[in-house]
Amino acid sequence: MIQKEQLWGRVPWWGFAFLAAGWIFILAPICTGGFVPGINGDSRFNLYVLEHFYRWMAGTERGLLDAGFFHPYPLTLGFSDPHTFTGILYAGLRFAGWKSTEALCAWFALGNVLNYVSTYWVLRKFGLRDLGAGVGAFVFVFSLPCTAQFSHIQMAWRCAVPPSIFFLQRYLETRRPLLLGCCALLLSIQTAMSFYVGFFLLLLMAGWAIGWMAWQIRQDHAHPITLLRHSVPLFRTPGEFILLLILAAAAAIVLLWGVWPNLEASRLYGFKRGWGEIAAGLPRLPGYLQDFYSYIWWRDRSTPPNLPMWWEQNLFPGIVILAACFGAFLPERWNQRETVSIAKWAILFLFLLTISVGGSALYLLFTKLPGFSAVRSVSRIIVIMMFPTALATGAWIESLAADGRRMAAKAAGFVLIWLLLLEASMILHARIPVGQWEGRLSLLRDAAKQELHGADPAGKVLVVLQSEDDALKWDAFEREIDAMLIAQEFGIPALNGYSGNLPTGWKRMCTTDDILANLDEARRFRAEHGLSQIPIHVEDLVVIGEGAVDRKRLAICLEAMFPGMAVPDAKN
Repeated sequence: MIQKEQLWGRVPWWGFAFLAAGWIFILAPICTGGFVPGINGDSRFNLYVLEHFYRWMAGTERGLLDAGFFHPYPLTLGFSDPHTFTGILYAGLRFAGWKSTEALCAWFALGNVLNYVSTYWVLRKFGLRDLGAGVGAFVFVFSLPCTAQFSHIQMAWRCAVPPSIFFLQRYLETRRPLLLGCCALLLSIQTAMSFYVGFFLLLLMAGWAIGWMAWQIRQDHAHPITLLRHSVPLFRTPGEFILLLILAAAAAIVLLWGVWPNLEASRLYGFKRGWGEIAAGLPRLPGYLQDFYSYIWWRDRSTPPNLPMWWEQNLFPGIVILAACFGAFLPERWNQRETVSIAKWAILFLFLLTISVGGSALYLLFTKLPGFSAVRSVSRIIVIMMFPTALATGAWIESLAADGRRMAAKAAGFVLIWLLLLEASMILHARIPVGQWEGRLSLLRDAAKQELHGADPAGKVLVVLQSEDDALKWDAFEREIDAMLIAQEFGIPALNGYSGNLPTGWKRMCTTDDILANLDEARRFRAEHGLSQIPIHVEDLVVIGEGAVDRKRLAICLEAMFPGMAVPDAKN
């Protein structure tokens, strides 16, 4: 009987309870019942990329890097997250017979579940009990800033963030090379899963190291220079050096596999974001006080926030989490634990580094360094800031709920848990009915079939035109994604495209002149970079959408553009 009671007591009931709450109130409404996570933009684009990876593994796509959008520009897979790491899971589900939308939902849900499990495990390792670790894991995965980013489903996979910080902490404590190697490998894995998250994790690790130094200075009065000297690996045997080299090589291989398409595209196109574009995506102080998707904190959904890129500025963590962040800087017993103290300095570091005041920020001073100029929406760093925030929130609520001497404190702890769950669940879910996706594509599919007149689509190139008025609307990019998905369905490339970067000279197409301009720019680009031309003739184009096309003029101009060049027998 005693053994059964001990076993019963070891079950992480709170951990299961908070995960169940996250599934019931947040994930299930998004991923089940005929819905898919996200919105018509990023979700469908990432579905296209995942499906392209699956088709490449299945052998139905000839090239991995030359995805079939923005044709005939090369290396288009590297314009955004290529999903060459987590795409393996998606491909496995597709090989198992799952539909593309079903596999996407499972891919998204599993990423969030793994985020929760890894956070719970690390917080337990950091000394929190079942309740505190459950609260913290819930905060890292299901808090308001994190669900506000569900529209960017590529940010869902963050499961390597907590163990990276765990191994960094243990390395700083012991200087063991094995721990440093594990930390580097996990950083590479996270970067391979999502470049944004990996880059933000690197900044969090810098903030965590600064927080650790602050703790050592406070506790042991150590000199900063001494701490820097003692932060290098301590090799006790030659085997430890060899093991570190092996882990470093593994980290390099994983990183290269994950970001190789991005590196190739960046090398060819010279992608770099300007100061103004980066500044527009920095967090702003009002953003930390707003959440447009919360039914509690934003009632009038007809009036969006008055902030630049307001959809990226929903940074309010909720009143419970905000109270925990401020409380971490007060002289309370619960925040005197080493990891909690380090966490608060890491939060402050990331906040001060990225906050935009009057259009200026410390972050802008580092845009000449690698990586800093590649990130457009720096405000998404909030999903990484939520890890140290989760640690502080879990420690605070656990200290209240476990206070056996003051019933008022215990009651306050459970009231805070109820408020935390209420805030997180009362949201406008980022989801789209599968039928709506299908409805957007059905008209284009029928138009493409009609234009093909029953012919084999192999060797064709899809072009979807928009009216000039529609091309100026903010959601015009959704039509581009429609074209990409239909082209992928037919197994042919498209002149249309959408991504985090655009190829040189490309523009949305409304007229015959726009088609010719895009093809001519692509021809020039390939010539300037010594790439073989991909000739396109008028009979290869499947042109649908709004507006009339002058096929006679297309034929004459394309013949002049590619004189005497035969069209190769290739899809891409």
